Amino acid sequence: MGYRDQTEKLAQVAAAHHAGKRCVVVFMGDVHFSGFQYLERVERACGHPVETVPGISSAQMLASRGKVCFDETTFVTFHRRGDLEPFKRHLVHVLKDDRNAIVIPCPSDFMPRHIAAYLLEHGISAGHPTEVWENLTRTEAEWHGALGECMNRDFSDMSIMLIRALEPMPSQIEPS
Repeated sequence: MGYRDQTEKLAQVAAAHHAGKRCVVVFMGDVHFSGFQYLERVERACGHPVETVPGISSAQMLASRGKVCFDETTFVTFHRRGDLEPFKRHLVHVLKDDRNAIVIPCPSDFMPRHIAAYLLEHGISAGHPTEVWENLTRTEAEWHGALGECMNRDFSDMSIMLIRALEPMPSQIEPS
């Protein structure tokens, strides 16, 4: 099943489901991180809420590789259909609030170079340490640089970004 034939394939799964078959629709990673629209399409095809079992998402893999915790990091996904503007504005606010951001680009339309250009146009410092990781857990590749440098690079549609806060949050552990 791909983007182009999702509706048709989900209709086939729903027909089998309504005929009494137990069906499984597999999604990569954690559907709650970047696949909620897909989950809505599955439930619409079936006509009722469905059970979900999360996998490990690229956001979790990136947090581990980049050694950032979700307490100090905001996750933003552009891997969706529809209007991206509210999510773009949210990302600007996240970075202005000195938080890290883990960002899943929108394949082809809003890739790391586009995200970097948008952020720079909206007043975010070109000096933000930025990492782009591709194909996490397989033939992974990583790039480290500044946000301003990211504008001039192309990455695959299997990429995810980590834009670090300019000033890391201080440690919250008690002194020993």
